[in-house]
Amino acid sequence: SSGINAEYGENHYWARSRLGKSTNHLEKRVIEKQKFQGYLNQLGPVNLLGQKDSLLMDGTQSLLWDLLGWESRYHLSEKPPYSNAELINAVAPSSKVIVVLRDPVERLYSDYLYFNGNMYGPRENRTAMSFDEAVRAELARFVTCLSQNNLRMCCYSSENNPKMRLHLGIYICYIRDWYELFAENMIVITLEDYSKQPLPVLYRIFNFLNVPQMPLAELSDYIKSDSKKNTRSKSDSSKGGMLKNTRKLLQDFYHPYNIELAKYLRDTRFIYRYK
Repeated sequence: SSGINAEYGENHYWARSRLGKSTNHLEKRVIEKQKFQGYLNQLGPVNLLGQKDSLLMDGTQSLLWDLLGWESRYHLSEKPPYSNAELINAVAPSSKVIVVLRDPVERLYSDYLYFNGNMYGPRENRTAMSFDEAVRAELARFVTCLSQNNLRMCCYSSENNPKMRLHLGIYICYIRDWYELFAENMIVITLEDYSKQPLPVLYRIFNFLNVPQMPLAELSDYIKSDSKKNTRSKSDSSKGGMLKNTRKLLQDFYHPYNIELAKYLRDTRFIYRYK
């Protein structure tokens, strides 16, 4: 490959900016629709675009799941009319897809603590107790949705609480859509594996993408730098872990979906064996 560019991490083009939606999923404001050429310009240097052997990378995590607002765009449809996987497959069918998953229980708490601004209210007001209350409220709402609709409808519903994104941890709902189209060109790795042994995971990714491996020294420097970026802030760390009752509640909720995912991918790592 003559050129690899991954500088622009999260573009949110496919799910948001091409539709005139803000890249911040909490903002309701309408923005000017981004043109496809503008998207390409953000993916890589101009001198790489159009070269057959160049590799452009889009690290938008919401690409896996975000169809927010589909009900208003397709008001006569009773189910999501497409998936983002179908969009990518139509435009670039030879794309390679890398999905990184984390224990959904830990993901939800991290999500709650991470975002700034008014997403979950002032940071100082975010506690293990406030998390517990928000979890219970969203669980009740989601269970009600399941009593009236199928799982896929509830996972993609725009009624899901954007401040308590419980549905994002039901990975099987989204993985299935992508795997049906990209099974031969898709790998699913766990954040836990990367955290424990980053080198084997990165080498696996290099082989999957069929790109040259970075020199060990350079790769080690990258890993050290990356680990610092993903360390919880002091203010977040001071809040401690979630309440035991909250953890048990979420583990019981996610466990059946984790098992379903493990069976689908034939990989027991995704069971996330809870004690």
